[in-house]
Formats: sequence, structure tokens, C-alpha cells
Amino acid sequence: MGAVSVLGRPIALSSQSVSPKSGPRSLVFYIASFVFYVFLMYPVFAVVFTLEEVALGFHQSNAPFDLFALLEQIAAAHWPSFILALTVAVLPAIVTHRLRAGTAAALVKVQESNRKQREFVSVISHEFRTPLTAIQGYSELMSEDELPPDQVREFSKDIYADARRLERMITEILDFDRLESGRMTIAPANVDLGAHARAAVDDFRVVAPQHTLVSDVSGLSVMADPDKLAQILTNLLANATKYTPPGSTITVRAAAEGAMTHVIVADDGPGIPANALERVFERYYRIQSKDRPHVAGTGLGLPIVRQIVELHGGRVWCESEEGHGAAFHFTLPSASESARAA
Repeated sequence: MGAVSVLGRPIALSSQSVSPKSGPRSLVFYIASFVFYVFLMYPVFAVVFTLEEVALGFHQSNAPFDLFALLEQIAAAHWPSFILALTVAVLPAIVTHRLRAGTAAALVKVQESNRKQREFVSVISHEFRTPLTAIQGYSELMSEDELPPDQVREFSKDIYADARRLERMITEILDFDRLESGRMTIAPANVDLGAHARAAVDDFRVVAPQHTLVSDVSGLSVMADPDKLAQILTNLLANATKYTPPGSTITVRAAAEGAMTHVIVADDGPGIPANALERVFERYYRIQSKDRPHVAGTGLGLPIVRQIVELHGGRVWCESEEGHGAAFHFTLPSASESARAA
């Protein structure tokens, strides 16, 4: 260890502060970097120098200057440099661009998912609050006031209807979660489609007495999970009664089409806009209109129908024309003749 004086101040020098090998290593690295830079940039320099000669009138050639010919000559003589330049500069830029594009697309999807989740929470909060408020109000009246038996029975019916509504919404949320996570399983069996259609229609005649419901299905059997088939029909009928005015007619009909059975739930209501025919099967999506600014529900009924139908190997779609009603179609595997006989 020693010391030197700089501007009158002693500064200690450590024997380990400078490595004897660091100088040659730095020099080798500098020379290698410079050679790499020249090797990479030489074609660019050649083009620039030639362009300067042409601009200043020093280009020594009887033939007219051809930039493309010059580039071809340089590429032929210095193709390793171009390949290296492409590898070092262009390819990373392309990869970076693709990564940025993928990240941006993923971010858009995340933002859209977050937006839908916020909307869903808002919808669920409102939909749950409405029946809970009614149940609370009727219960309070029944516990505090001396009511006649007829009014008690009427309030009890309202409480029961609101409780069923809450149960349906909770069931939809749980079912959709199981479907999305792949945890829902089906147990297909030979099912009488006509019996299920009539049962679903009879239930909705009680729930929606202001509508005319018709079942035109007979003599058809499908291979389907009985509970899931009932859920499909219930969700489609519930959707039809919600979006059609009182007095509308809702019809369930079906026909065998080879290996599949085609089922239709049709109404004569206001119909669905063309731009919403695909979106109605998106989760949380609900059609809003001036006639019906608010429609009760979670927005999960039709997405659940689509996923259950697809689990059975069928497909679902909607056909509609504004002002001329809507028809929801789905297909399920037809029961074989041997299964029907059994």
C-alpha cells in the first residue's frame, strides 16, 4: 500500500485496486467490440460512402448509378454481416414487438374480464337485494301485525316466490362456476323429451300465467342427463317469459334429424337485434331496451344452456328478427332404437 498527493491531499492506494490482468482483458474486449461493430456496420458505411460520392460527383463509373445494384453487390460480398445484423437487430425487434402485442392483448382481456366481473357484482347485489327486501318486509308485517289468514297466506306465497328466486340465482352461479372449471359431469340416459317438455311448460303456466305456453313434443327420446335437460328447458322458458310482454305465446317443439334431435323454444315477442344474436350466450350479457330497461336475472342462464348442450355433444343457437319473435334452437343426441325399446 502507498500514497500519492493530489492537490496537496494524500490519497491512499490499495494494491488490490488495480488488477494486473484487468488492463489486457479490457483491451481485448474493446478490440473485439470494435471489430464486431465494423463487421456489422461495414455494408451500411459502404452505401453511405457511395451515396456521398454520387452526391459530390466523385462516383467513378461510366454506367449510371444504380442503388439496387450496389446493394446486391454489397450483399453478395458481405452477406455474413447482413445475416448477423438481422440476427442481432431485426429478429429481437420482431420478437419484442410480438411480445408487446401479446401482452397488450392479454391486458385488454384482463381489463374486459375485470369490467364484466364488476358489472356482475353490481347486478348480483341488486338482484339479491330486491327479493331479500321483499322477504324482510313481508316477514316484518306478519310478525308485528294481526293479519287475516288470507293475507298471511298471500304474503307467504310472495315470500316463497322470492326465496325460490334467490335459490335459482345461487344455483345458476354455482352451476356456471362448475361448468367453467370443468367440474360438472353429466349422466346421459334414455329420456322422454316430450314428458320433460310438458313438465317444464306446466311449471311455467303457474309461474307466468300471463303468457300462453304450448308443448308440441311427442314420441321423441334423447340421450341426456334428465336433470340437465330440465335445466335447459327451464332456462330457455324463463328467458322467453322475461323478454316477452304479457299475452305472448311461447312454444316448445322438436323433430328428429338423424343422429340428433332438434329442439326449438320460440316466442312471438319483440325479437332480438341482429348484433346481439351471438352475444346473448356471453356470460353476464343482457339485452336492454326502452320497453324493458331492467330485466331480472344474473345473465348466466343462456351461457349455462350453451355449455350443458355442448357437454352433451350438441350445439345451441338463436334466430330472430326484430318485431317477429325469437327462436332458441339446440340439439341433443337421439336415443337409439335399442335404447328406446329398453
